[in-house]
Amino acid sequence: MKLVIHGETLAALTVAAALAESGNDVWLRPLRPVDAARLQKQAAVEPNLARLLTTQLDGGRLHVSADLKAAILWSGVHFLLMAADELQAAHQVAQALAQSPHDRIYLINRTTFPIGSTRQLAQQIVLAGRPCHWAMEPDFMTPGRMLLDFTRPPRILVGGEDAEVIGLLRNLYRPFNRNRDVMQVMAPEAAEMTKFATNAMLATRVSFINEMAQLAEHFGVDVEQVRQGLGSDPRIGYDFLYPGVGFGGPHFAQDVANLAETMRVRQVPAGLLSAVLAINASQKEVLFRKAWQHYDMQLAGRTFTLWGLSYKPGTDSVINAASIPLTRALLAQGARVRVHDPAAVENYMQHFAVEAGEGQVTACEDPYTALTDSSGLMLLTEWKPYWNPDFERMMTILREPVIFDGRNIYEPALVEDFGFTYYGVGRGRQPA
Repeated sequence: MKLVIHGETLAALTVAAALAESGNDVWLRPLRPVDAARLQKQAAVEPNLARLLTTQLDGGRLHVSADLKAAILWSGVHFLLMAADELQAAHQVAQALAQSPHDRIYLINRTTFPIGSTRQLAQQIVLAGRPCHWAMEPDFMTPGRMLLDFTRPPRILVGGEDAEVIGLLRNLYRPFNRNRDVMQVMAPEAAEMTKFATNAMLATRVSFINEMAQLAEHFGVDVEQVRQGLGSDPRIGYDFLYPGVGFGGPHFAQDVANLAETMRVRQVPAGLLSAVLAINASQKEVLFRKAWQHYDMQLAGRTFTLWGLSYKPGTDSVINAASIPLTRALLAQGARVRVHDPAAVENYMQHFAVEAGEGQVTACEDPYTALTDSSGLMLLTEWKPYWNPDFERMMTILREPVIFDGRNIYEPALVEDFGFTYYGVGRGRQPA
């Protein structure tokens, strides 16, 4: 099948590469001119994606061009995999599709636009006098495992009222839907709402366990024991029950905020979602507050080390990551910051170019070098290389042996046996 994928997100690259590998002829249309080499570099953060892109490009099954008019002429099957703030670009695609020479026009939206947007895009084509088969298919791929999520999906939700487009998608996804049928069909607006509701539910779990972590510290309780007890209840489970420095990324926070705004506009109370966002914003500075208390408000002139800058392991994105507000809070108090991350340093430093030039923020290629002259290590992202560091070596480098563990990956008793002062999130310890 010949099909066009509009967008240059990691989701667009993933879907394009996977559908090309399964025998389709795919036109990947970035929204702005960009060469294939840049897209391959972008894909490098996802396991196996850059290799698959290269294979499909070299094999001639995947083509890259930003030419909208040519893409419309080339095929009548079009997928939208854009960023959530690119709705205007989606309307430009719909406007162009209204001039398509193809007898059948298919529009499948996988982008998290506001509820009702997919129908509006399709109506734009229909009102121009062209029949359009359309559907909304929410994207549930997780950064760090996107290719696996697309090719082995636990569920495929299709919001559609047109049997023809549903049949097209069922046939297109046959290579990924063989073990058992995971496709669910529902109304388009229900599919859009399901995407928002899913992220809101997961975000709620994160904020809930973070509130429990705050309570645990007041009672001297280790929240890890509480988490284990909660998760062992089959009605609850363990997913997204990890206290820490809050959730981030390009989707969670924005989707929850967008859903809360939709409720406000519709005059539906959004007390829960507002609380989830407020808790998360506060949690991103939880390590700053612990340092503020530990050092008796005397942070000026001290250096702090940040291990992990991305919002989660396996990505170079710092969108809504705790590293940004934490760094700003430390700098505002006259502290200096030394940082390390396996992938996200470049994106992080774009936020602190001036401070880097003044020596206030220093990026280090080695995590131990980042500890030099530091009054404390603040761990923000649980990258695998940080799980079992050489604590004895760390003791010889740090100016003051204090660890602020924002992901609770270290065992407090073990760290303290090496001579460190340890603060986790809800581990039953508070600064005096």
